[in-house]
Amino acid sequence: MAGFQFEELAWDAVIDDIKSVDEQFAEIILALKPEKNFSFIKMRYQYGDFILKKGELHLPCDGGTLPISSSKIPDELKLKLGYSSVPMGLILNKTVEVFFETEDRCMPSKIFEKGTIFGLWEAFDREPSEFIKKVWNLTAGTRSVFMLPKISDTVSHNRLKRDYAVCAYPPKTLLGHHGVFTEIARKAKSDWHCDVLFFTKDWLMDQDNLLFIKLHKRWLKEAWNQSYNCRSQMSYDVAWEEFSKELSRRNYKPRAGSINIIKHLITIGEGIFPGFIPALEDESALPLGLIQKAYKDSYLLKNYAPVIMHPHHMRKKGESVYYSLSMPTQLGYFAQASAAPSIMGDLRELKQLIGILQNLTLDKMVEYHFFHSDKDTFGEIRQASEIPREDGRFDVYYKRYQDPWFCDNSHFWRGCIRIDSI
Repeated sequence: MAGFQFEELAWDAVIDDIKSVDEQFAEIILALKPEKNFSFIKMRYQYGDFILKKGELHLPCDGGTLPISSSKIPDELKLKLGYSSVPMGLILNKTVEVFFETEDRCMPSKIFEKGTIFGLWEAFDREPSEFIKKVWNLTAGTRSVFMLPKISDTVSHNRLKRDYAVCAYPPKTLLGHHGVFTEIARKAKSDWHCDVLFFTKDWLMDQDNLLFIKLHKRWLKEAWNQSYNCRSQMSYDVAWEEFSKELSRRNYKPRAGSINIIKHLITIGEGIFPGFIPALEDESALPLGLIQKAYKDSYLLKNYAPVIMHPHHMRKKGESVYYSLSMPTQLGYFAQASAAPSIMGDLRELKQLIGILQNLTLDKMVEYHFFHSDKDTFGEIRQASEIPREDGRFDVYYKRYQDPWFCDNSHFWRGCIRIDSI
């Protein structure tokens, strides 16, 4: 790994970059006209780089990243960015993902797009405990990303090793796809990058200037908006009490795991937590074209189109996202007991519970559709093969690749719910 490099820039040197993603913020800075010491540290991350890993800030270095605690990081930089466990950063392009990860699961919490400032909670809240700090991760591009077709064939994967010098083993689960995608991007020297402007500590100093107060007020408002999922938890608990009473009145005793999934589906429907969508030509989430080319030309993916899915927040009417029982992304996950019903049985229970809940709340702003890769003998659950007929986002793949193109037997479709905002 080569030496560490960074670029410190005065605010007026990056004002055009700021204006391109947040014009209102740029206008406040221009009116403020701060001193030159109100600077930014500009960092460029490659796809898959950790910006935050287990609560510790990581900074880009040639060939990878280094934790800020590393002896290779200049003391001057540690001083300028050490005012918080997560210094405030403005995303200039692409997206980043906030997530919690265990050995066998990845739980995306937030997808931040260009123009978003992260690190606001940490800047304005008290310093969290070491245990809490070590929970969260932040990556350049999306971490919770995968291809619908299986890409675990050893012979085909060896061709990727030959052409891209990939070292990772063939991924056996959807969770393992990201590691291979990251390696392909690195070895192919992808030009995909995410630029972040980190605020130096002077921006957080208490100031009597009214414009500074206006600036801090704006940041506090954004921090408040970003904390909606945490603040709404009590409201959900109160509303859930009414739902529990209705289930008791019907003498219905669903499994705890089903209740947990219902709660998560509701938060996805409100845009609080992300669901999944097919990646299109916009490469904000990952270097899509490069990865798809690698799997078509080197891996020689033949049976299906290289459809890649990534997390996305529903924010407006007419949008749809997907959640899969085969890839649970909610916190507080209940592992399925050996005596539990099949995934098909789980889907039927979820469908019934959602129906009860929507009748109780009269919530018609969101619709839920239930799919499985297999045929349901009772006809309650639809087959995954119907999905592309109703979701126009898959049309680009249909036009580009010959039949059969849609992988309707993907592991992701084994117990899938589509959430539609109407």
